Amino acid sequence: DALTMIHFLDHTDDPAGVLKDLASRTRFLFVWTHGTNEGRWTVQHLVNFTGTGLQRLAARSGFELVARYPDAGEREDFGVLLKSTRITERGS
Repeated sequence: DALTMIHFLDHTDDPAGVLKDLASRTRFLFVWTHGTNEGRWTVQHLVNFTGTGLQRLAARSGFELVARYPDAGEREDFGVLLKSTRITERGS
């Protein structure tokens, strides 16, 4: 019922598609990603998320925000715990 995604979503060319697919497959998703500190990361990162941007993408993809870690600025690494809005009951 839970999945972790650590430093993955920022490497995919379709993060919305990945999240939409997972929203119907897992109840909880924890995503840890790089912030927007440009110059710190190389071209291997296809997307630089802000906390707000990732939360909006998640909402459009079928998740709601449960918590953010750490509750800090946009420029450093951060994580979000998301809950699927598409899975309402066990086995649904």
